Amino acid sequence: MAIINKKEMNSMNEDDLKNKLNDIRKQLIKENAQIAVGTTPKSPGLIREMKKTIARIIQILKRKDVQGNEKFLVSQRDTQNPKDFVVPPNKNSEAKENK
Repeated sequence: MAIINKKEMNSMNEDDLKNKLNDIRKQLIKENAQIAVGTTPKSPGLIREMKKTIARIIQILKRKDVQGNEKFLVSQRDTQNPKDFVVPPNKNSEAKENK
């Protein structure tokens, strides 16, 4: 059973996702501390599920960040003159020229 399902994660904004991520990480630290002391956790499957949920939240945050940047870049590209773009030289081509 998931701690939070994907539909809920996708509908949350970035601040809520970051808060949830911090909460789950704190909970995971507590569970790992119990294991380190030697006590058995209440639910060993919960640790695995927390790790998966953390990975999902990070993935969603990255995807939302990339989508936001793409919209910004597209709007920037539309307003600039294409002749203003300068392609940086390749490092490999510089090394060949120096030989």
